[in-house]
Amino acid sequence: MADMEYAKDKIMMGSERRMKLASISHKQMLARLDVCMGVRVTEELIFGENEVSSSASSDLQQATKLARAMVTKYGMSKEVGVVTHNYDDNGKSMSMSIETRLLIEKEVKYFLERAYNNAKTILTTHSMEIHALTNALLEHETLTGNHIKSVLAQSQFTAIAATSADSCTIEQFTIQPNATSINH
Repeated sequence: MADMEYAKDKIMMGSERRMKLASISHKQMLARLDVCMGVRVTEELIFGENEVSSSASSDLQQATKLARAMVTKYGMSKEVGVVTHNYDDNGKSMSMSIETRLLIEKEVKYFLERAYNNAKTILTTHSMEIHALTNALLEHETLTGNHIKSVLAQSQFTAIAATSADSCTIEQFTIQPNATSINH
């Protein structure tokens, strides 16, 4: 249904609608980068750095494309400045110096590493919730919005606590609403 609305608006409003849809803030773009890095970070945290799969490749491509656009099209780089550069999605441009291309790639890498670190901080901070959702997904395969809210709102759930490099134990944790500590 959303596709139909988009197509109808595109025909009726033309470029005005495209501009409205494309107009997102710097903060929103940074948040999109964070989300794109989430799959890779989750795999690293759950399976280990050596077990990361290729499943996050499309998200990484999308993040790279957005970061490059932030630097070359939207003037959102402090190092490159408030300028635009004719730079295709593969990072090629014949009309700029090697130094400018290297600076652009450095800034793209900065945005991606920043997003990676933000995603890692968010996912590490909320690891208990992630494990609770993972368990619910393993049990039910699909979760509705209400089920997700219910899982996150539960005051008690089982978490895996690593006790040594070779063994794990299951411990019962209680999360107190609005508390700053966890009781077990």
